[in-house]
Amino acid sequence: MFRGLGTSVAALAAFVLSAHAAEAQKSRDTLRFATDRPITIVDEYLDVLPELAFLGEAVYDALIVEDEANKAFAPLLAKAWKRIDDRTVEFQLRDDVTWQDGEKFDADDVVYTYSYLVDPDVKLRLKPAWTWIEKVEKTGPYTVRIIAKRPTPYDLARIARTQIYPQHVHGPLADKREFGLKPVGTGPYRILQVDKNKGLIAERFKPYNLGGVGKPTPTIGRFEFRPVPDASTQVAEFVTGNLDLMRADSPDQARDLAQKPGVVKTVRNVASIIYVLMDMKGRSGNKALTEPKVRDAIMKAIDKRPFPILVGSDGSNVGFPEALCNRVHFGCDYSRPLPQYDLAEAKRLMAEAGYAQGFNMTITAVESPMIEIAQVIASQLKAININASVGRDTFSSYRDKQRDGKIEFLVQTYGGSGLSDVSQILDFYFSKGPRDFHGRADWSAAVNAANGEMDETKRKAIVRDLMDQVTDSRYMIPISPYPKIWIHTSDVQVKETGRFFFGYGITMSEISWKK
Repeated sequence: MFRGLGTSVAALAAFVLSAHAAEAQKSRDTLRFATDRPITIVDEYLDVLPELAFLGEAVYDALIVEDEANKAFAPLLAKAWKRIDDRTVEFQLRDDVTWQDGEKFDADDVVYTYSYLVDPDVKLRLKPAWTWIEKVEKTGPYTVRIIAKRPTPYDLARIARTQIYPQHVHGPLADKREFGLKPVGTGPYRILQVDKNKGLIAERFKPYNLGGVGKPTPTIGRFEFRPVPDASTQVAEFVTGNLDLMRADSPDQARDLAQKPGVVKTVRNVASIIYVLMDMKGRSGNKALTEPKVRDAIMKAIDKRPFPILVGSDGSNVGFPEALCNRVHFGCDYSRPLPQYDLAEAKRLMAEAGYAQGFNMTITAVESPMIEIAQVIASQLKAININASVGRDTFSSYRDKQRDGKIEFLVQTYGGSGLSDVSQILDFYFSKGPRDFHGRADWSAAVNAANGEMDETKRKAIVRDLMDQVTDSRYMIPISPYPKIWIHTSDVQVKETGRFFFGYGITMSEISWKK
């Protein structure tokens, strides 16, 4: 999320980008990047910092990788695979891969990694990502079978997000956090330093031979990740030539920096969207929101046109979301158009519902730019006599309100946790639990049906019907894309087409020096 909108133009004007310093880094083949928080381990299984997804993908490999351009999966550590039955996938592994310490990779490493992840005694925050697995079997030195507990149409998507660890290094460690201090992977970069104060250094692993579709071979020799928690300090470091790449703190900051000589802004579309949700179940006690015509009126009173500018898309290659999932997701489909801005119709619907004089409502929003969008929505809803106040919630207070059923109207973001399958989105939005403000048991049943249907055509039909019902009910509506914005020197080149399911929109392998 954006960390704030407070970096002033006056403060930025005090600095001049040092082209000489940037060129020096290119000649050293060293790209410098700031992190919001110190990186203490390189292990996504034990820590969930956003930077660890960026690093983990570079250090480790999965069996397969998403080929987003062709909506398929491509080989990585596995060179081929086949579905034995609805519960079983067999993988033929490459026999020419070595770990970064020189040891050979084989089936034992795959079996070890998955056994570690599914072990009930191993406590992991993201444990549900592997609870569908019954067991993993070694059927040869370079052959493994992953067997699900039940038919699991999203198994390949989960496998593509599961990094393999070396049994000979990770296995003997009593304290598994030690592995993340001196990680060993098969990926295109190896870690030379992990220091919470000095930062992290990653160096290109030249023997890497897996590059191809979905995970290109990198060209930059060295990355230095420096902990710079303060956004203003990051800007100061960048414009004085001490950083080559940074994530933008806000669209305003990105636009201002991009006007300076030698600075380039890159906007990347990702799976994340910003959506609004209304308590149609009535948990919050706001009876008006249980009325279908009121929800329809609210959606038609919201003019979505300002929102992409607030999040920084600026008419770039970031498309507007058409539903709560994207058809790039496996299993996603929909047919209903989203409600369009129509203030006259909104006023008519409010009158028909008996709320011509409006009512009071609280909008829950967490951090920028959701708070700014919520403020725009509150202003727009005055036209239909709704007095909406915006609560500046912390993530903790938001989760408390969610659990206690105190959310009336929510502006929030979600991206499916980077999964290329629709299953995570369905679970997050419509399964039973504290996030349920819809009260529709049939929707939860549809999620279960979709997550167990192996026939892709039938599965998409289930999802299409569910998505259409959600749109028709006006329970949840996507209102804006939520792209990632990068600022970098003109010596740095970012691949033209980014990774939609990768949280940053780009990977370390997709960053290069401009020739």
